[in-house]
Amino acid sequence: MSATLRTAIQALELDIARIHDLLINQSASRLQTDLASKQKELAAILHEKAKGAFVRSRYLSMNDMDAPTAFFFDLERSTAGHQALVSLCKVDGSVTMDPVELRRLAVDFYSTLFASEALDPSCCEALSSGLPQLDQGRRQALDVALSFEEVTEAVFSAELWSGPRN
Repeated sequence: MSATLRTAIQALELDIARIHDLLINQSASRLQTDLASKQKELAAILHEKAKGAFVRSRYLSMNDMDAPTAFFFDLERSTAGHQALVSLCKVDGSVTMDPVELRRLAVDFYSTLFASEALDPSCCEALSSGLPQLDQGRRQALDVALSFEEVTEAVFSAELWSGPRN
């Protein structure tokens, strides 16, 4: 927080406290108006400050979580030890704690979850219709095989521990 902002907030807080003390000692409508005005001003400044902090924290959080960084790998390592599968409920409703059975149930579940399903050709056509198409020149330029030198240059130009980027 900048020194100017800190000074402005402190001055507003002192004004509010002074007006509040005067209100306690004497009932004056002008003082009540001044107090309400100063409180609104302070609330607006604090609200803007909080919005800035919220935006910065969201940016840092998204930035840390999106990239395959040391933070991400440390987070995975720190939680991996706490994630032990102790039991699972089988299809018939009974609970199993047998490691072999647990492994089989987990593999079956994820195999079913990620299994491919038959696609309706009309749905595929409806989804893909209206998409932009490459012109013939660009299509031919992109269809050219990559040379060993191009692949080598791309691999060595990538940063260590980085993944593909947009």
